[in-house]
Amino acid sequence: MRHFILGLIPAILSLSTPVSAQGIEFTNSAVTRAVSGTLGVLQQIESGGDGGLLAFVMWGERSDAPCHIVTRATDMESGSSDSELFADCHRNSNKRFSTTNSRRSVSYNVQGYVVTGVQACMNLGNNRIKGIKLIGERLECVLGEDDTYYVMGSATSHFSQGGSDHTVRSDPAPRLVQCGTPQARKSRGSAQANCNDRWRDEAMCSDSEVVTGLAISTRDGSSGRTVIQGIAPVCRRITRP
Repeated sequence: MRHFILGLIPAILSLSTPVSAQGIEFTNSAVTRAVSGTLGVLQQIESGGDGGLLAFVMWGERSDAPCHIVTRATDMESGSSDSELFADCHRNSNKRFSTTNSRRSVSYNVQGYVVTGVQACMNLGNNRIKGIKLIGERLECVLGEDDTYYVMGSATSHFSQGGSDHTVRSDPAPRLVQCGTPQARKSRGSAQANCNDRWRDEAMCSDSEVVTGLAISTRDGSSGRTVIQGIAPVCRRITRP
């Protein structure tokens, strides 16, 4: 099997720090958790050095086979970004990467939230990823500092007056959200057209952990390709001293 892991590469996107994480520290080494999709040969694609939170994933296909993935992590203190690349789309090095029009990407930059899990959408045969979701939770919930928190809602109403249409926004009373519930999560995702909403089980970090990178589950494909058939979160525990 051919695996091409090309160290740190230049920035693909300019991303701001997804959370205000001053004083947050990692307390353990990176651990790969369960796979969303189909289990195969695992290859860790971790970015961000010692202080990165996963914030961006781009992946692509060649001849319908997912064989190229980039992860981006943002440093908790400085806001700088590092990327890591996997590409094995053909035995010919000139065709190692996916075709441009087959690429999809997902960014996670939700204020106050950190990525704590991932989810894969699969093809009908369950052996090729066709979509990726990044699942996030509120930082204070991950740290165990809060059990509940309030969010501000908004409502919109429309009316016509004097021949013109008008929109009025109002802010109702804050809504209480319980940490650890589906309502406390915020997800961002992207998929190929043939995902067809075949999302597999979520793969989550353990309590007090955040996602710092990905591990990809792979198999040998045709024409010298290594096909990505699942993803797993690479997690580290965080604390606020």
